[in-house]
Amino acid sequence: MSIGNFNQGWPKFVSHLFFHSPDGGLVLSMIAPCTVNTMGLDGSKQTVTVDTMYPWDGLVSITAQSTASFPLYIRIPSWASGTTAVINGGKQQMAVAGQLFKVQCSGMTKVVVNISMTLRVERRYNQAASIFKGPLLYALEIGENYTTLRSYAFKSKDYQITNTTPWNYALKLDDDRHPEKDLQFSYRGLQSDQPPFSLTGSPTMIKAKGRLLQEWDLNLGSAAAPPASPVTSAEPVIDVTLLPFGATDLRVGEIPTLKPSDGDD
Repeated sequence: MSIGNFNQGWPKFVSHLFFHSPDGGLVLSMIAPCTVNTMGLDGSKQTVTVDTMYPWDGLVSITAQSTASFPLYIRIPSWASGTTAVINGGKQQMAVAGQLFKVQCSGMTKVVVNISMTLRVERRYNQAASIFKGPLLYALEIGENYTTLRSYAFKSKDYQITNTTPWNYALKLDDDRHPEKDLQFSYRGLQSDQPPFSLTGSPTMIKAKGRLLQEWDLNLGSAAAPPASPVTSAEPVIDVTLLPFGATDLRVGEIPTLKPSDGDD
């Protein structure tokens, strides 16, 4: 990834949080803390403020102010079944996953959306498991050692990153439909002076059980394709930690799973 592309990511994300809709309204396409000040097709002023800890938490508070009535559309992620919304303290409504939730705003309108962020499993190559919580993919926590290979102007450097802890685990995951039976999610909040997408600063983590999988080795200096799940291992069961994919620099996000009877102590 070039420096130019890296720097473009955040402003492009911010600039695409809201869109105008053809009927003179606004579409909240992606969720992040923000305020937008704009004008409707009739020249009326529209201000929408979003207050949230998303993607760490699913609670989203939205305040809309306008000099004329306008529709606000909130995109509900396709994975967020069970999401609810409350408008101006009224009755709780269901917001359908994969659709736009419409709110007709007039004067000051307050909307509280609770995006359902349950654990879910997607099976990938060789039936390896990818673990998601809300929008975030989780990866194995791996100890990292950085070696500087070359330094450039503007404090730019090339690094080699090697693991200081094992990476080749198989997880105990007996029921994809109810991963919470084997995976324990925890939220510890933002860590002072630590970026949230880092090993030490991640506000969230998932605890799981696993066994080392000695047959899963390197191929040309990188992790080989995961063995086909379910797998067996004679290694002892240990605790493993999963962190958001973006918090890791050595990333294993497609993890083999043990045969149900092989994940017990």
